[in-house]
Amino acid sequence: MADGHFKYTLDDMKTRIVPGQRAYVLQLNLKRGSERRRPEQINTLTLPFDPSKFNFTKVRPGEVLCEMCPVDSLGSDHCQNEKGCGRHLLLINVSPCEFGHVLLVPEVDGELPQVLTLKAIHLALEMQLLSTHPGFHVAFNSLCALASVNHLHLHAWYLEYPLHTDNTPVQEVVSGCYETTDHPCRALVFQLHNSTLELLARNVYLVTSYMQNADIAHNVLVSRGEVIGENSGITMTTVRVYIWPRTSVTGVKTVTRDTVFNVAAFEYAGHIPMFASDLFETLTEEEIEKKVNMFSLSTEEFSAVKANVVKILSPH
Repeated sequence: MADGHFKYTLDDMKTRIVPGQRAYVLQLNLKRGSERRRPEQINTLTLPFDPSKFNFTKVRPGEVLCEMCPVDSLGSDHCQNEKGCGRHLLLINVSPCEFGHVLLVPEVDGELPQVLTLKAIHLALEMQLLSTHPGFHVAFNSLCALASVNHLHLHAWYLEYPLHTDNTPVQEVVSGCYETTDHPCRALVFQLHNSTLELLARNVYLVTSYMQNADIAHNVLVSRGEVIGENSGITMTTVRVYIWPRTSVTGVKTVTRDTVFNVAAFEYAGHIPMFASDLFETLTEEEIEKKVNMFSLSTEEFSAVKANVVKILSPH
């Protein structure tokens, strides 16, 4: 930050925990609303990659933190391959929401649109497991679910406060897949417990691919959490993956002081960057959930999604 690679510092950011069942974490970040890069206009989930627009091959060298080089079970380094494959970059987010807010850009040279790939999901899970910090999170926003750049990327960040998604109650939909039973926006949930990294990545990919092909906007969260179905009293011992199917938002994502807050993966998780100082001290849990619920699928729509997911994940 001292080297001038960021658009602003986080020195004056304020945090407030909202009283209530879910203890939403509000963070007042006026500069993100006024100084971030203008988001891209997005009107469809099938928007092709456009190399003439901003993408992550155009970032300055100082924004690149490192390259992620997965090693397979045979010890092969997947950074050592042909052009266009395997260069997975970790970038600073020049308009950060929180400490350590970075961008994971899988296969940066592949000119991939903002659509989750199996490799991207696998990288997100590996990245989550590389951190022992209980407040480390990885998130994805699809097109029409408030992604602001149509170049495949995921967000990752640290938060020093627990979120309600750490232990949100769920019930089983089909073996290995659950749904939330007490959340203002319905979600499908997976966990690493009693699974493998490969199987978890595959199942998440099958569900998000179905949503992409069905033109259903979606947000995804990967984070530490309680093991589903166990009441051991020990928290944060597995990795949970939340997938929120939602109504689409089209046009240019608005991020201003008048917006109050947007609704994407951060906000569904319970971490809410705000852009309106006059409401920061007074916003209630009821008001937050009223806005979050605006983008939820109807009961009938979510039931149809569940039925399709059961078909996709059931053994044939």
